[in-house]
Amino acid sequence: MPLIVTGLPNAKIASGGTTSNAVGLIDDAWGLTVYSPGTITSTSGAQVQVEPTDTGTNFVILQSGGIDVFVPQARATVISPVPFRQIRFVSSQAEGQDDVFVLTKAILT
Repeated sequence: MPLIVTGLPNAKIASGGTTSNAVGLIDDAWGLTVYSPGTITSTSGAQVQVEPTDTGTNFVILQSGGIDVFVPQARATVISPVPFRQIRFVSSQAEGQDDVFVLTKAILT
């Protein structure tokens, strides 16, 4: 199965905040990889929230097997399949610095 990997806009939780900006442009993704920063304040990492439309703001917590999905500090986490159109990250504590989540998507060719 040939794949093309391409970058997406970064998601960032600004210093003093808890929620990142939303990232879209994922309709064609077979899988997403989230490269999380090593500076996330919460020891559990950042919770993953998703939205089923391109423009909506009704984000819900992503679950897998009935368990809420978190991305831990300083890890690359793969999410596949991608049955949603936007993604964002939420920390349980205010961040003491800007935390940038780098995202890539894999597209089937």
